[in-house]
Amino acid sequence: MEDSKVYYSNFVNNSAYYGGAIANSQANLTVMSSKFINNSGGYGGAIYNNHGNLYVDGSFFNNSEAKQGSAI
Repeated sequence: MEDSKVYYSNFVNNSAYYGGAIANSQANLTVMSSKFINNSGGYGGAIYNNHGNLYVDGSFFNNSEAKQGSAI
């Protein structure tokens, strides 16, 4: 499994079918001290996680939309 890390980032007004801001598939993803605002997706308005290990700490989610998982 690969490792991905996101620190002190802003994701605003993004859109994608899988994860409006981030899509993670079969990897280790760490998100810390980040903001997700007005993101949208079919699955995971802000973050889509598919069979991966996801750790989120100290992050802010606001106004994200999706068919399933409005924030994650």
